[in-house]
Order: sequence, then structure tokens, then C-alpha cells
Amino acid sequence: MDAVDRLKIAIESIKNEENLANPDKEKLTNEAIATKLWYEATNYVSDILSRSKKITKLFLKRLQREYSISAEWILTGKGEMLIPAAQRTGPRETSSSYRTETPKIKLNTPDGILLLDPENKDQRLLLNTLIADREKYLKDAELRAEKAEHEKVALDLLKETLERLVVMANRIDINLNLLKADLDALKNQQSGGTSE
Repeated sequence: MDAVDRLKIAIESIKNEENLANPDKEKLTNEAIATKLWYEATNYVSDILSRSKKITKLFLKRLQREYSISAEWILTGKGEMLIPAAQRTGPRETSSSYRTETPKIKLNTPDGILLLDPENKDQRLLLNTLIADREKYLKDAELRAEKAEHEKVALDLLKETLERLVVMANRIDINLNLLKADLDALKNQQSGGTSE
């Protein structure tokens, strides 16, 4: 049994418990779990279960926080599938019921603190846009840093080349002076030899 097989067991357990705890509600689906774990692609969980996507650390962290499923158990099979109640930090209140209210997300803005409700589609889209913008900003910053590093390397190579050119110019100057001295000596010899 590998991590995906254990994940399938955990997802089925989550669905069964949720569906038993809330029989009047719509049955919990992989898509609903993906949405609750903050994935825009609602097929994210299904893609992992079908092995077309890999299990990521972020996915395991979100799954553990939201549903108290042990990331260690998913990856290695060690320990229990459910995190013991004393060690839980996420929304799951008991092993048989889930919190129905999703906590608000605090977002610091220039105008103050904004509370976003992840259950609200518009606010979730706003948050996903902000996250995407931040990721783009970080990627741009990384590219700028990489470009600056390349420019620094290019400048260092240019400086080294200029230093070599200066050394070569000095050698050429010395050689020209030596040639001039040799030419003057030859002229002196020739003028001295013809005057005799």
C-alpha cells in the first residue's frame, strides 16, 4: 500500500463521516474537499487519487489542518490515520463531526484588517487572486534577482577582460619602446658606419 492508497482510505473516511454526520446535506465529493482545501481546480483531489498529480506537502498540510488526517500516516503508514484530539490544531472538532463554520482569514491591507470568508465564492476568488499576484510578484522578484546576478557576472567578466587589455597594452607599449630603441640603435650604427 502506497501513499495514494492510504489517501484514498482517508478521503473515503472523511466522506463517510461527513455524510453520516449531515445526512440532510448533499453528499461530500472530491470536488467539495478540494474547494474546502482552497484549490481552485475542483478536480485536484480526484487528480491525486487517479495518480495524475503528485501528493504535495501543501496538500498534506491543508488536509491535516482541515480534517485532522495525519500527513505522516499518508506518507509512511506509521501511526494512526487520525491525529489524536489532544494534538489537533485544525477545524475538526471530534473524530465524528466536522466544524461547519470555516474560520475567517485575516488580511492586512493599507486600509486596515480585512476578514475574508473562504466559503464566500467572491471572497475566495479575491483571495486566490491575491495569492496569485503574490506568487507572480515573488517570481518576478526572483527573476530580477537572477538577472542582477547575471549582470554582476557579466560586469565581473568585463572588468577582468579590461584588466587583461590594460596589461596587454602595457606590454605592447614596452615592446614598442624596445623596438624604437632597437631602431634608433640601428640608425646610429648605420649613420656611424657610413660616415667613416
